[in-house]
Amino acid sequence: MPAVFVFSSDGDLDVFPSLAEAEGYMEAVDVRDGEYGEAFLHDGTVVQIGVEGERAVLTRGTSRDGVRLDEALDEYHRRVGGGVRSGSALDYANGWFRMEWERRWPRRPIWLARKLHGAQPTQVSDDLR
Repeated sequence: MPAVFVFSSDGDLDVFPSLAEAEGYMEAVDVRDGEYGEAFLHDGTVVQIGVEGERAVLTRGTSRDGVRLDEALDEYHRRVGGGVRSGSALDYANGWFRMEWERRWPRRPIWLARKLHGAQPTQVSDDLR
C-alpha cells in the first residue's frame, strides 16, 4: 500500500495510506480552485491531481521526482518547527500515521477507540499496489 503525500499550494501537507483515501478527502471545488500544489507516492512517483465531474481524481503518473518530494518534505518539516528530517519518505509517512493515531479522539472507552481507529496505527510498506 503506497503512502500518498499531498501538498497544498501554500505548503501544508496531508498524508494518506492510498490514492482512494486521498481522493475521498479532497473536494473537487478545492482542486479546481488550485488549493493543491503537488502530490507524490512515497517512492517519488508524481501523482496527477484532477477532477471528473464533482469528484477529485488522483492518477499515478509515469515519472518520478524523489528529489522534489524530499525537498517538499524538508520545507514542510522546517515550516512546522521540526529539526532536521531523517529517514525515507516511507518512514515519514509511517511516523505521520502513528502521530495521528496517538492524537485520536476518543481514547476512552478503549473498545470504542479501537472500533473507530483500530488497535494500531496505519502502516504503509514499499508495496506500491
